[in-house]
Amino acid sequence: MLHVQSSRWANEDWNEAVEEVNEYPFSDSLLLVLCLVGGYLLFVLKIGPAFMKNREPYKLKNTILAYNAFQVALSAYFIYLTGIPMVMAGLFPKRCCEEDPTVRKEMLRCVFIYWLGKITELADTVFFILRKKYNQVSFLHVYHHASVVLGTWVMFKYSVNQTAVYAGFINAVVHVIMYFYYFMAALGPQYQKYLTWKKHITSFQLIQFVTVIIHQIISLAVTRCKHSVLGIFYVIYSCVLFYVLFNNFYKKSYTQKKANGTKTSSAVDKTQAETQNDADLKAKTQ
Repeated sequence: MLHVQSSRWANEDWNEAVEEVNEYPFSDSLLLVLCLVGGYLLFVLKIGPAFMKNREPYKLKNTILAYNAFQVALSAYFIYLTGIPMVMAGLFPKRCCEEDPTVRKEMLRCVFIYWLGKITELADTVFFILRKKYNQVSFLHVYHHASVVLGTWVMFKYSVNQTAVYAGFINAVVHVIMYFYYFMAALGPQYQKYLTWKKHITSFQLIQFVTVIIHQIISLAVTRCKHSVLGIFYVIYSCVLFYVLFNNFYKKSYTQKKANGTKTSSAVDKTQAETQNDADLKAKTQ
């Protein structure tokens, strides 16, 4: 039988958990989180482009190299952090592992650090704006970054559970690969021959969303916890929406381009395509 309630923390048995959450910085700062996301959107959509209107794009090569290396290291560290509660409680624990103070402490730490990591990733968009790569600032990119910062804070505050930890783990695995790719691309065009696997990163992201949904469903069936309706809704809604958006991106970026490429037979068109690819890669290194 599934035990679902609108707010896990409303139960008297979870008074200690409330106190543990409130020990963390920003745990009672919804307004601050909203201001952070709002400031990000304001910069990305208005202030940033206006600031760069009459300026040359910034190079930022060394900055971006350092940033990507930092994100690889941070994601690798988070894989280690999430491994602790996953080993302690198991992937699909039958008992409610959140009731174990030791496991709960590790889960809270994981999700909080994950949230901090999502804030640092807002710099992705800032770099695009400063380099005038406005084509990279798509709805998918902006919505993904903004919504994850807000959604992760909500999960930390109201619904820390094994699925949240698993979602952070699999996302960190994806990000180690993704930011390592970006690091290699930022080194220069001479590394282009090693960067033929970008589309597989998107495929991995799609697999990620499916596995998180599966994990949530199995957890509902086997775990003896009073599951948070808010947490369930956020996980399922976000994963389904992101799957649709990333799948559309995959089709436009790879499937459709490949189909169009089969219709191009002239040497001139092939040369133009190669030149554009070189230009795109060079742009990423600036």
